[in-house]
Amino acid sequence: GKIKIENVHAVIEQRKAPDINQQEAESLPTIEFEEIDLRNITLSYSQLALKQYLHAELKEAFIDINEIDLTKNLIDINNVSLQHSSITYNFYQPEVSTVQQPSTNSEPFAGLNIPWDIMVNDINLEGNSIQYFNSALPVEKGSIDFNHLWIFGLQCQVKDVRIAGNMLTAEIESLSFQEKSNFSLQALQGKFTLEEKTFSIDKLIVESGDSKVELSGNASFNSLTDYQTARIDFETPQSTIATKDILFFAPHVLD
Repeated sequence: GKIKIENVHAVIEQRKAPDINQQEAESLPTIEFEEIDLRNITLSYSQLALKQYLHAELKEAFIDINEIDLTKNLIDINNVSLQHSSITYNFYQPEVSTVQQPSTNSEPFAGLNIPWDIMVNDINLEGNSIQYFNSALPVEKGSIDFNHLWIFGLQCQVKDVRIAGNMLTAEIESLSFQEKSNFSLQALQGKFTLEEKTFSIDKLIVESGDSKVELSGNASFNSLTDYQTARIDFETPQSTIATKDILFFAPHVLD
């Protein structure tokens, strides 16, 4: 079946914190439709007990589904398209003190074991914006503030996404955006594959401001749990990194 919804303004408000035990007990929904087509949708969601707020304005959103079976942890999507839309997530989470006692219960990295099989053939994002704000923390100026992000002009084309078990793979054909700090990513493209014993990058190209980085190669290891001893073979032809672009991510590096 198909779902098509147009010109809807919805407001959802929750005053109590969700009951985690009850959520786990509920059965997973069955998804039997093949297409979701949303036009001119405005959604506002508030979780007042947890101080979480989501506002989405979806101009055009489309999903073409091959198969979704949540009981089998299977998601197979042919196409995802989001155009001229905006999503804002605002929450309140005070900063945790960085002074901590050494943990005696820390466990070593056990590698990837993703219990889902997720496939997306094509993702197309055009002219979108995303805002992510932690209202409990002060705003930092002069660099990218990862607690107060505002990405706009987001353009992205990705194909052949596969996430399953210990494998992650995707090909980014193009990615560009601008952030409120004036950081601008003009272009990013490349193919990435992570498996149990290898990680490879095929023709990664990143262009931002006065910087341009090209990277190809691979890393191999006995297993992901032994990544510290990886054998690395990468090439970076014709790469330039400008100081002002570094300062967006590390503003105090020259102090």
